[in-house]
Amino acid sequence: MLWWDTADHDDLVIGQQVETLAAIVDDVMARGSGLQAFIARWNWSTLYQGGAQSTPYEYTCGVHGQCTTGRAWCSRWLRAATERIWLGPELLARLPERDVLQSICELTSIRDGMRAVLRPTATLDDLELSLAAILPGLSDWEHGVNLLYGHCHASDVGDADMR
Repeated sequence: MLWWDTADHDDLVIGQQVETLAAIVDDVMARGSGLQAFIARWNWSTLYQGGAQSTPYEYTCGVHGQCTTGRAWCSRWLRAATERIWLGPELLARLPERDVLQSICELTSIRDGMRAVLRPTATLDDLELSLAAILPGLSDWEHGVNLLYGHCHASDVGDADMR
């Protein structure tokens, strides 16, 4: 994760930095077949919220870190629904209706993944609905933690991809 404090910057500078960050992420996804990425503006302190272990989006959904930074989790669950996201091939394969995503986002193929930028006419609620298959909830996180600490096996939780 890359954090940048926008507090002392105006909207013009922030917009320029977002475009710079987006170009960096595009390059990383193109070169490395990435799992996922997102750009968000949250009024959130990482000091008390767990840093990279839990995003504000996850925290709101009942997901509280521990298992969220590994490949198994990041190739199965999207860590945030924001106006600008990148989906790797594993996450894309789990979206049953990509045409719904296309109707609300501008989609750009990048290697074997895709960048999605929310259209001005769409809402984050629309985005969440279109991404429901890859957005985790409390029970998904509980299963992930149980797998991480060896309290159960992937077959016990019905998701063999969470090994």
